Amino acid sequence: MKTIKEFYQSRDAAGIPKHNTHDICDFEYCDKYGENCGFPHLEDWRKELCLSALRSALINLETYRDTWDEQELLQMAHQSNHFTARSSILDLAEMTRRSNKGIYDYSNMRILIQDGELKNNYVNGLK
Repeated sequence: MKTIKEFYQSRDAAGIPKHNTHDICDFEYCDKYGENCGFPHLEDWRKELCLSALRSALINLETYRDTWDEQELLQMAHQSNHFTARSSILDLAEMTRRSNKGIYDYSNMRILIQDGELKNNYVNGLK
């Protein structure tokens, strides 16, 4: 319990609001934070891929990793400089489906969802 209190105190000292602790789709906040530390903005295809996976999880949490309908976004990801030539679209889709960390960690999604609806304004704008 002491560690949790220290964590929130450090976030308060850094000026990070508590409501942003587990908000996985607040890309505006991520971009603004990145500007402060020299980190580049996320590409639009990454944002769309994350939102697509989130929407699919909302529709059916049990099977959303079994299908992937965003071939165009996966193609853009494949062409990104952040992937090696050996990467394939199928490898990326498989990594996305099986990932349990980072932006694909939906264990904290309850922060964004209330009464079955997304509450993050950015997500609502694209829903």
